[in-house]
Amino acid sequence: MLVGLTGGLACGKSTVLSLFASLGAATIDADRLARGALAPSSPLLGRVRDLLGDGVFDAAGAIDRARVAAKVFADPGLRLGLEALVHPEVILKEDEAIAAHTRNGAAMVVCDAALLFEAGRAPRFDRLVVVACPAALQEERAVARGMARGDARARITAQMPVADKTRLADYVIDSSGTPEETERQAREVFARLEADAGRAGGGWPPLSP
Repeated sequence: MLVGLTGGLACGKSTVLSLFASLGAATIDADRLARGALAPSSPLLGRVRDLLGDGVFDAAGAIDRARVAAKVFADPGLRLGLEALVHPEVILKEDEAIAAHTRNGAAMVVCDAALLFEAGRAPRFDRLVVVACPAALQEERAVARGMARGDARARITAQMPVADKTRLADYVIDSSGTPEETERQAREVFARLEADAGRAGGGWPPLSP
């Protein structure tokens, strides 16, 4: 069973992904795949340079992620252009990882992707899990991690509102409480995902209303 895991900036989806992995799920971090798509050896760098200019590269010719973020979150057109370059590569690498996990006998593969809905990838998955908290809390958490407040707001604004994501989810984990409360919910959701997979036969069963 393929599970899509998403949320907004600083909602805690990476923490949930780690817990799911500890409980036995095979996991894929699509955000890490996206970073790999812009590694120094990537064939995409020339097209990124054409789109964003020389200013987003450091002296060694590598992508400076902070400069890229500052530029694309200030210009929606550039952000969409960059996503159009990166997302096909991410999906290709994701497919390769899913195939590898399947060959290794994984019963459940959980893919963590911040832009799962925004990139139109939701139909790929049998179940969708959203990790959610209020936008004000997202901002405070991002700032506490060292992000400038203006940058945090720009990123939150650029993403699909978390409230909209929750309406499209099969399961929601509310991360606005204590870490212990979030973990309890995540364990409950994981148990329900396992039950969904166990009931499957000839296709994944629809959720009850």
